[in-house]
Amino acid sequence: MKTMIRRLLTVLLSASLLLGITNAPLIGFADTASPAASASAPAVRAEHYSIQASLDTKKKLLRQTVTMRVANHSGNPLTELCIVNIADGYLRYDRKYYRADVPKSAKTTVGSITAGETSLRYRKDAKDPGVLTVSLGDRAVPAGGTLDVTVKVTTSVPKREDRFGYTGLGKKGTVYNLSFCFPYLSDYQNGKWVHHPYYDDGENRNSAVTDYDVTFRAPASYRVAATGSSETKNGVTSIRARNVRDLAIVACNAFRKDTFTVQGITVNNYWFPNRHGKTKYMDLYRKVCRMVARDSIELYTKHIGPYPYDELDITEGIFGFGFGGMEYPGLVMINGTQEYLAKSRATCDFYAIQNDISHEIGHQWFYASVGNDEYREAWLDEGMASFLQNELYGLSTAPSTAYVDKIEKAPGQTARMRKAFFSDARQQIRYRLKTKEKTYVNIPANRFPKGLGSTTIPYGYGENFISYLYVTMGETKFDAFLQDYYKTYMLGRATTDDFLRVLRRHDNSKKVNDIIGLFIRKS
Repeated sequence: MKTMIRRLLTVLLSASLLLGITNAPLIGFADTASPAASASAPAVRAEHYSIQASLDTKKKLLRQTVTMRVANHSGNPLTELCIVNIADGYLRYDRKYYRADVPKSAKTTVGSITAGETSLRYRKDAKDPGVLTVSLGDRAVPAGGTLDVTVKVTTSVPKREDRFGYTGLGKKGTVYNLSFCFPYLSDYQNGKWVHHPYYDDGENRNSAVTDYDVTFRAPASYRVAATGSSETKNGVTSIRARNVRDLAIVACNAFRKDTFTVQGITVNNYWFPNRHGKTKYMDLYRKVCRMVARDSIELYTKHIGPYPYDELDITEGIFGFGFGGMEYPGLVMINGTQEYLAKSRATCDFYAIQNDISHEIGHQWFYASVGNDEYREAWLDEGMASFLQNELYGLSTAPSTAYVDKIEKAPGQTARMRKAFFSDARQQIRYRLKTKEKTYVNIPANRFPKGLGSTTIPYGYGENFISYLYVTMGETKFDAFLQDYYKTYMLGRATTDDFLRVLRRHDNSKKVNDIIGLFIRKS
């Protein structure tokens, strides 16, 4: 999630302190969904997306023809579909809060929705016009059947330093982050379409895995990174992604690329030169990216399970000072604002880069592989990614932790934090169990208490909950739980109840249940 970056925790913070606060095909484990994924797949789902997309860099437009293959396993005929044009919610937010850069003319327009040669009628939701209810008429999908539905849409690309938008790089070029702009079939649960409003401080995604084949056109001078594997020839990029929940494309005519391999995974690091020609700062950025990515992948694989894909793209972006990055299956956006703009070493913050990379890569395990409803239960992926960032990686003896301490002129900082961690954490756990102070994590985004926003609950409280479990259970038992949870729900979706069910298989002690009671509100 894009949010304020937090430095490595020196100790677990108390709840009261937290109130102030951060051309090979891409396949899964066997190019098929796991049994857990099949069991949790919605009864109506898009099994495949075929997308023809073109980026007009002069008019700042993204034109798309999206064909989704809808499969009906509900047991009843399907007479309506719900398609979400997520760009509508994004641009409405931009027009409200970024009026200086995003004019009223910025919009997304659905040209048509068809099934073969049949034009389909649709209506917009009164409160959320990006939600389209499509009447299938005589193209109703029988039980067990499929239907290809095509949506044509043209969308303005806003001028915004964010996950969807473009940013100028002076004379060096422009970077386009293209995500939260591709139409998709709404989730379908218990006979109903389930969708959430666009949420700029977090995510509203709750998708099952699917497959994408994309043809993306941009000027030939642009280098393209994307979810999945990709190959570009003469401005045409062919993208193939399997078992993914979302699609992201980043195009930039200033990108450089470093490629390295970690445990058989191809990692592509896309970066652009420092605006002032200060090559040493970008050299440090590149080295930190490479070292932290390598150490994160190795640690998470050891303690949790295999990385779910064959490739990982890391793309540098300009998101402004103090903000982090953004996660997608097989691709992470990293905020390189300070290194790009740096005129002196004093303005660079490589702890922020370290945190950003370790956090967003952690989402490849929790969000990309083990999915969840990011609007209703954001703690499941954000709390876990924060734990991986700050404890599992952040307190490790991995080479990159000592290296970043060194270049930040804080030698030994991580070692000191590591030494103090368990005693400080146990002291805090005793205090929390004594006072019974509740800091619930399983709260949907639209019900966050006043003053407790998108950072405190899913990130801060979520990380505290998982850290308390880690300290109480011990590393061996906790790792066994993590590995079981990951294996059970890889390429599927989990809920808070699923998390607790697997947890209690490994530790159902009174102390663990007392900790659960501090963080989980009973429904």
